[in-house]
Amino acid sequence: MKKVILILIAAFGLTTIKAQVRYTSSPDTNTNATTSYVTFASINSKVKGIQASVTKVSGTVGGTVILQGTIDGTLWVTVSDTLTLTNTATQSKVWVLSATSYNSYRAAFTTTGTQVSFLKLSYLRRQDE
Repeated sequence: MKKVILILIAAFGLTTIKAQVRYTSSPDTNTNATTSYVTFASINSKVKGIQASVTKVSGTVGGTVILQGTIDGTLWVTVSDTLTLTNTATQSKVWVLSATSYNSYRAAFTTTGTQVSFLKLSYLRRQDE
């Protein structure tokens, strides 16, 4: 009888846990003045936030990271404000999303000057809500 009760309690506990999933992209490196994109395609709904992290490797870093979204996979629109890059070792920004309005998101990573830096992009998504 004790085993049955413990199994029922464990089953109930597992069904009430609200899980979160975090995904981080591979680093995308920019050298000198260039633009690259890190894209999360078809990430579904319930995305709560997206974080950009830029790390300086060498040189004088400058530029921007702009969060963009798309419904059709072709036309991209700016979703939120911009992360302006300055010449520091590491910079990051979290864009909090109150609702997931787009099928896919990407970060437009534009650098200026003579530099090498890389961008990692992460998102947090609720599994259950």
